[in-house]
Amino acid sequence: MRRAAVLGALLLCAASSRPARADTPWIDQQPRMVADERPRPIVGFRATGDTKLTDRTLGELSHYELGDRVTILDIPELEEALRSSELFESSSVALELSRDGEGVVVVATLDDKQSWIAIPALFVFTGSKAFGLGFAENNLAGENKKMLIYAQVGSSTTMFFATLLTPRVRGTRFSTRFDLYPLRRTLREYKNPADDPASTEVARISSVTFLNAGALLGYHWAWWFNTDARVRGASTTYENARGPDDTPMPVPEKDGWDVSLQLRATLDARTFDRGVSEGTYLQLNLESSIPGFDSYGYQDYLLRAYHSFRYHQHQLELRFLANAGYHLPLHDELSAGGTTDLRGYNFDQFRGDRRYVGRAEYSFAIARYRWLSLRGLGFYDATSIGFASPRASRAYLPTAGEGTRFFRTDAGGGIRIYVNNIVLPLLGFDIGYGFENKSTAFYLQVGLTDF
Repeated sequence: MRRAAVLGALLLCAASSRPARADTPWIDQQPRMVADERPRPIVGFRATGDTKLTDRTLGELSHYELGDRVTILDIPELEEALRSSELFESSSVALELSRDGEGVVVVATLDDKQSWIAIPALFVFTGSKAFGLGFAENNLAGENKKMLIYAQVGSSTTMFFATLLTPRVRGTRFSTRFDLYPLRRTLREYKNPADDPASTEVARISSVTFLNAGALLGYHWAWWFNTDARVRGASTTYENARGPDDTPMPVPEKDGWDVSLQLRATLDARTFDRGVSEGTYLQLNLESSIPGFDSYGYQDYLLRAYHSFRYHQHQLELRFLANAGYHLPLHDELSAGGTTDLRGYNFDQFRGDRRYVGRAEYSFAIARYRWLSLRGLGFYDATSIGFASPRASRAYLPTAGEGTRFFRTDAGGGIRIYVNNIVLPLLGFDIGYGFENKSTAFYLQVGLTDF
């Protein structure tokens, strides 16, 4: 979904300094630019300026294809699509006539943002901290491919993560993603007594080693809608279960192989501009273990629904999330507490196999200075979580069995710092106040942020 195009002044463009190609028929004279509102089919794309973007990828980012009919009235829509990719500091579009005057070449003059970053990362949450080093590339080879390599050592989670996403394979509508994700995590299961919502007492601590790899194949039906299937497999080992006083306890879950198939449909009609989004995002994710390969025998579904309202550099985002699982193993259990759902509570303080999350977040520009942009935000979070379909091999705590349910809310604020010529935000800090526990929690991320 795009906003209706509006009349704009004719954009004049100098001839490209690149050698002439099949989609650039003007060899002996300056190209003629479109000067009327007559619809013409697109016969080619050309990226010029300080950019590594390929011509084929320009077509993919523009949300138009060869043969689609355009006029100069569509130029604002083309420019908005390029701006929304968040790959460019500036972008402008002109329509160049073909030699016979019956078609047009979409010519984009682009100034790339720095698409890669290698940076240390710091994560400090209430009760947890971690340090990492990551490399992220957001436009590999000028083809909009995404690559992330990240290693982290932390008090709760030590991990390595590597992934490569190809949004369009050789110009087709197919996408691929491959990922490697080994981790070792310290799991803290909280008592959460029903008569004491302020309690943060831990009942059991254990460790899980999760050696995971996955592969995804997707298909783009439209620029705003795609489906994909992902197969993943992991070796899972539990050990060192103990109480807070180091008294040995039974491990909370059996060891085994976690092998599953994930099916996902995503509708993403949002536009983006310097940390501000507008539009609708919907996603349905279905996952099931694969009989004969998997040790746990579980299923779950996830529904995400986001909508962002924008007024200049102000944004109001509403989020709703619904999760349900059947016989989930501990490492796949749903949790609440942290940056994604409850910022006024400890990380993963609550667990369950049914979870419903609502969030309202308002963000606004505070200041811009040269290449830095500072944004502030206020938020309200509400989450309901509990167990309805427990599994036999799971050693549940007395306050985490079937029928257990928690409802928690919080409110707070935070900041984000963006660097204009880099795709990713580089700092985020949130502090939330839990209304039920009447206390605060904070979340600081520096480097590769994920809020």
